[in-house]
Amino acid sequence: MEQVSETREIAVGADRVWAMAGDFAGLALWVSGVDRFACTGDGIGAVRTFLLAGQAMEERQMARDDANRSYSYALCRGPVPVAGYRATIAVTPLGPGRSQVTWSASYRPVGIAPERCERLLRSSYRANLERLKDRLESGVPGRPVPGQG
Repeated sequence: MEQVSETREIAVGADRVWAMAGDFAGLALWVSGVDRFACTGDGIGAVRTFLLAGQAMEERQMARDDANRSYSYALCRGPVPVAGYRATIAVTPLGPGRSQVTWSASYRPVGIAPERCERLLRSSYRANLERLKDRLESGVPGRPVPGQG
């Protein structure tokens, strides 16, 4: 299994960051290119389906720890060239008004060189963590309208 991880420090307290990053059904609020988003269920076992840049994706929440601000999910269906993909999003407090978000995954590349697959995932994580940071630090509230990204 290959592994990739990206971290971003955010000038917002961990509870506020977790309220957005930890909302399994709120992905469309901070991940770029998400459209036609739907989530069925709540907590472990919840499934989110959406289009990402026009490609159908399905992810299932596999673990959740609200006390430690982390959840893990598996990719069930999608165009990402991987098998056995399991990712974790975790928020760590760094002090008053500061936190860190880590997005990590393990996976097996399929039909793509491991280095290229890592660059693809790392690029996506970096861009979306930066979007999360910008959104939180600018104080943009609310949740997406169902069906819109």
